[in-house]
Amino acid sequence: MSNKKAQSAFEIARKQIFWIFMGLVVVVAVLSFTYIIQNYISHLADTPPELELQFITLRFLENPDCFAYQDSFNGKVLVNTLDINKLNEERMDLCYFTGESKGYNYPNFELYFPEINLSFNTNEYYGMVDHTYFKQINIKNGTEIYSTNLIIYIQENMETSRHDETWS
Repeated sequence: MSNKKAQSAFEIARKQIFWIFMGLVVVVAVLSFTYIIQNYISHLADTPPELELQFITLRFLENPDCFAYQDSFNGKVLVNTLDINKLNEERMDLCYFTGESKGYNYPNFELYFPEINLSFNTNEYYGMVDHTYFKQINIKNGTEIYSTNLIIYIQENMETSRHDETWS
């Protein structure tokens, strides 16, 4: 009789250990699955850094508060046309200013016009080029519009690894 009680106690203990182990396996599986799904969802919303940088560079080319030419008669902004009177450091600071503490963590730019030998940059640009962006643009000088090249050197931030990527 005591042998049956011992066997029954052993069976109960074995079942309890089995269910404790299976419970732990299920909990680990659910947590792992949740982590994988959350990681996947967070990567779906990532914006490629090159796209973000191109949107910022469009600010220089398409915004009349920056360098874009805006017709004074009808207020229309001419696409890829810059006003030569706006091409200066002061306008760059009004258009894109990172602040001293933020310049280290945010992209900074140098705009270079090789045909007219004109260059200016943002306040925290240190010449450490991560990307180079080439753009064919127009410059309006009075009543004259002429085509020229613009090279935008991009310093992504001071903490990234230095690699030079070029796109047009």
